[in-house]
Amino acid sequence: MVYLEEDVYESKAESIFIQGNDIYVAGWRIAEESGPTIACFWLNGVRTDLGPSDGSETSEASDIIVINSDIYVCGWQTSSGSTRACFWKNGDIVMSDTLNSEANAMDIKNDIVYLCGAYDGGTYGNTACYWEGTTTLTLQPLTSGLQSRAMDIQVVGSDIYTCGGSWGVPYGIFESCYWTNGVKTILSSDEWTIADGVLIVGTDMYFIGQNDYNGGYWLNGTFTQLTNGNEEVRGIFMCAGNVYIAGEQDYHGVYFCNNNE
Repeated sequence: MVYLEEDVYESKAESIFIQGNDIYVAGWRIAEESGPTIACFWLNGVRTDLGPSDGSETSEASDIIVINSDIYVCGWQTSSGSTRACFWKNGDIVMSDTLNSEANAMDIKNDIVYLCGAYDGGTYGNTACYWEGTTTLTLQPLTSGLQSRAMDIQVVGSDIYTCGGSWGVPYGIFESCYWTNGVKTILSSDEWTIADGVLIVGTDMYFIGQNDYNGGYWLNGTFTQLTNGNEEVRGIFMCAGNVYIAGEQDYHGVYFCNNNE
């Protein structure tokens, strides 16, 4: 285990990207007790703040991608009292015009930055959406009146895949889902279910997340359980034909390769 930083009150790593021998980690830090979160990334353990270091605004980073020498990080930052989804390119912030919004993940194709997350839809709260550049595109809830959130995004050719879930009152209404170019498909309607990650490989569609409280993945719509109880899977990657999924089992970090722990 590698500690990124120990001389701060609190910090959290949300995403990792490796290019050559360089390890990039995005997340946030809190300098002192009761202080605001400050979005940042670490390059080989050396921190760079993205949000204002003086704490004048609150910010968090959720995902990171490096293309050649350009470093892209997405997340959110407050501005004039409102939270706004944003991304940073080489430290320069680009904010969406969407008030009370957050970006959970990103993808980049043909120099266009795609973000996914949610914004405050008013009466029903969170509404899943994605951004193409700074243009907000709503992903409607699966059932009228439910809140929704998009957790991951992947752009393949001209197709945009996002995944997430919907929930609402009365408690117990949950739906994990994905959207293809805005068209919704339900993965599950169990008591607690959400799709946290997407990986499209050829004609195969992988979605990781939780279903009826159990962590696992859907492959082309069929769920395979990997963990038990309130334990999560949060990352998926394919290398040399093998599918790797990272998560938690028995309160310890684990990863699975082709379903084997």
